[in-house]
Amino acid sequence: MSANKTTSSYWKTRMTTLPTKNGSDAQTNTLYIRVQFAGTREYLPLGTLDKTVGAERAKELYLLVLGGKLEEAKTKYAVRKHMEKKDCITVGDYLEVVKERGDLWIRTFTTYVNCLKLILSEILNLEKTKKRFSYRDGGNDEWTQKILDMPLSDISRDKVQTWRSSRIKAAGDVPPKVLAATRTANSNIRNARSLFSDKIVEKIGIIDLPDPRPFYKIKLTGNGSYKFTSENDSRELLRKARSELKENKPEAYKVVVLAGVFGLRRGEIDTLERSRFDLARLHLTLRRTEFFRGKTEASEDSMDMEQEVADEISELLKIGSSKFFVESPREAKSPGALRTYRCQEVFDEAIEWLRGQGVRGNKPLHILRKEVGAEIASEKGIYAAKDYLRHSNIDTTATYYADQKNPVTPGFGSVFKRSAQPSGRKRKTTGRMK
Repeated sequence: MSANKTTSSYWKTRMTTLPTKNGSDAQTNTLYIRVQFAGTREYLPLGTLDKTVGAERAKELYLLVLGGKLEEAKTKYAVRKHMEKKDCITVGDYLEVVKERGDLWIRTFTTYVNCLKLILSEILNLEKTKKRFSYRDGGNDEWTQKILDMPLSDISRDKVQTWRSSRIKAAGDVPPKVLAATRTANSNIRNARSLFSDKIVEKIGIIDLPDPRPFYKIKLTGNGSYKFTSENDSRELLRKARSELKENKPEAYKVVVLAGVFGLRRGEIDTLERSRFDLARLHLTLRRTEFFRGKTEASEDSMDMEQEVADEISELLKIGSSKFFVESPREAKSPGALRTYRCQEVFDEAIEWLRGQGVRGNKPLHILRKEVGAEIASEKGIYAAKDYLRHSNIDTTATYYADQKNPVTPGFGSVFKRSAQPSGRKRKTTGRMK
């Protein structure tokens, strides 16, 4: 065997599906590679139909074979025996494989799973007692296991649609509450459905999923408009923050500046390192570190700044001595399944101040980010806003941040303009005597 077999590029054109064993013309739902070792030929399953993922796995399996671990290579990405029949695949079986092979960040995977568990627990009418939060005596395990034991084939479209309808109906007749319930239900379905996307299914290579798949073609309507409407004067807010916070609460001031000028999210502010500022080049760059991972790949990018902003940042960099721009007594932690903030107390201070200035909404810091997006969209256009906010695609920007702060009208006002009455002009009369 030639040395280039230890590279993934070698295997990109050497993967194939195989005929199924049921005598039909159907092919397996996973790619294979053929290897020869110690006089025997073996087809090794790659557990995916994605050729990019498959090539990496092929290299991995080949290295195992070279190391004399043929049996491990044969089973590493093989479909588990208890999953070979469609009706026997349970939620737990499926999630186990997605976690192992789906290439999802653990926090993303946890978010999807929690939404799925919420939906299925209510479809199963599981009792909502405090016991389900009891992790020490097994109450949570017992509650969760009932969900994990549910066959995938039982997650029908009708059951999910009925769950969604009942959730929305429970909100009553008050329009804002109905809208909030609709958006929450849709969000939960959207997250849970991501576990069954084409991208995930191709990567894990699982055979004979229920047809149709869970959450297939669930209609998510009634979200209303997400357009952001500016209610704040960002410049005035920043001036007041500089006047009231810079000296008395400098860390809270830093937070307001990062959110209100650069449009950073809380997770980006929390572990932003001082070294990320390049004041000579007027850049702020976000990059993955031991303590930070962006929301998406697009989140890890650079932003420009004006010289006046760089001068202000230069002064703020002199405050504190830790590696992080915003000081906090809490230690930084590597990003995991659950989100925690080392700067929570500082965020609370900044949020309290913003509420005192009349910034409304559940997430005042995120309102500042939206104000940044609205300002750039108005002045520079929606594509500039997309780049500055570091969105993955233009659809996100168009959906949420395309608000125009400048008035947009057809310009017909002059038609209705009333002419001014000249001063001293006498009113015309008919000449009739009274």
